[in-house]
Amino acid sequence: MLTAEKLVERLLAVGVDTPDTIIGCSEDDIRVLEEHTRVHLPESYKSFLRVAGRCTGGWDLADDWLYPELLELTDWARRFVKGYEGDKLALPEKAFVYYRHGYEYFEFFDTATGDSELPIFSYLEEDGHFEGGKCPFWELLEARLRWTEDFRRRLLAPPSWHDVWEARVGKVRERAKAIRMGIM
Repeated sequence: MLTAEKLVERLLAVGVDTPDTIIGCSEDDIRVLEEHTRVHLPESYKSFLRVAGRCTGGWDLADDWLYPELLELTDWARRFVKGYEGDKLALPEKAFVYYRHGYEYFEFFDTATGDSELPIFSYLEEDGHFEGGKCPFWELLEARLRWTEDFRRRLLAPPSWHDVWEARVGKVRERAKAIRMGIM
């Protein structure tokens, strides 16, 4: 099973990150996140936050799943679902949205269950329901990391993809610098 330490090792091995672009959350960041979202995060998720919760280099940079963006995701998702579903569907009271892809899809777990490995639920705009019971956070991260490793191996061949990757690296370095300077 993927762990926080193995995640960092594999990101470095695949060339997605450099040690200076993998930045974890501080305990204060995690405390602020829990207070702001009014949930108690599971320890397994906190372990991810501690090692790479602020910056994971070029991995999934286009999506919102890092701190401080995490602070607003749950409130945003509540408004988003209300806008599409009205009173027919609402996020659970103790939901924590940890991932948003664009403005049409997000993932969350319901912290009210108290499980250490919370199942993941997702929502796609106008679906009318939450998809549930997906694998726990670390299993989903493992699947996404495997996809990234495979993509990165294939990336080396076409030069056009290499240019796109290099542009991402510039954004990553800007984010890491802003975090280290206390701007983010």
